Amino acid sequence: MKGLYDVTRGEQIRLWITYGTIFALLFVGGYLFSQGVINQPWTARTHMGTAVIGDALYIVGGQSSVTGELLADIWEINPYEARLRFVGRLPYACYRPELAVSHGTLYIVGGYDGDDYRSEILKITNGRTESIGDLPTPRGYGAGVGVGNSLFYAGGCDRDGMLDEIIQFDLDSGETSVVAHFASPRRFIAAAQQGGLIYFVGGEDAELKCLDEIVEFDPVARQVVRVGHLPTGRYLVNLVAWEDRLLALGGKSTLSLNEVVSIAVSGPTITSEIVDEISELSWSLSVESTQNRLFIVGGQHPEHARAIGLIEYAPGSTERLHAIALRKNPWK
Repeated sequence: MKGLYDVTRGEQIRLWITYGTIFALLFVGGYLFSQGVINQPWTARTHMGTAVIGDALYIVGGQSSVTGELLADIWEINPYEARLRFVGRLPYACYRPELAVSHGTLYIVGGYDGDDYRSEILKITNGRTESIGDLPTPRGYGAGVGVGNSLFYAGGCDRDGMLDEIIQFDLDSGETSVVAHFASPRRFIAAAQQGGLIYFVGGEDAELKCLDEIVEFDPVARQVVRVGHLPTGRYLVNLVAWEDRLLALGGKSTLSLNEVVSIAVSGPTITSEIVDEISELSWSLSVESTQNRLFIVGGQHPEHARAIGLIEYAPGSTERLHAIALRKNPWK
């Protein structure tokens, strides 16, 4: 077998070119792989559940933007490092699962698996799911939020129709109870907490009319405190706590809405006003807030169609929208 120095000069040059080409391809391929360009997972989706724990955004389930199938995977996004990490998988695929966070732990409450509603309350720890209780009936399309040692699930649908119930699940005792009722049944509502109170916004009623209500609920007294109104009725809104107020983003009425509505809750009455419009908003996407930064999550990245979209939204900034390309590093 000839070695490198047992061949003619011409053969040596060809060998060096071959070795150099192989090395260059390996180097470029390794770099692109580490940057998530050639190993970009098929994460593009809509109608997923999202939640924030610390600096991380969690993406659960949803519907694939590529194939249309329902998904069961769980991903963690670090938006500050543009990193994407696979966390685990649900025991079933789920469309618009409701996520709630309590004491840094992620929970999934109810949902729709494509065939039927779910009653399970799932706890997610290190990517593993554990059933810790059940809702009174299987249901989905409601709103979930965690406050203290309790999870609250409001409205939604079960097999008999729309619901007006606000349900509390005690994480200590494992007991589930109906603690209050809305003025009417509703689904596709949004929920967020601010100052120890829970706010339920918008929704669609049993007659398929869009609701404009902003319902302030005291989870300790277990009662509705005040009711305000949005500029117009809407459902599938994204609701986030932002500084001393709430922001209701996007949603749907007869058409998809791209409005950002500021909701002031610190005064004697609840007031709201439209403060911005964002063409990138869609009723099938999610919006989350972490470290006083807002992120629009879902859909497809504009340059990587199979990758989930992530856009940072900075209210009031001259360059208020910035698309983030996520990288998946298999060694991290």
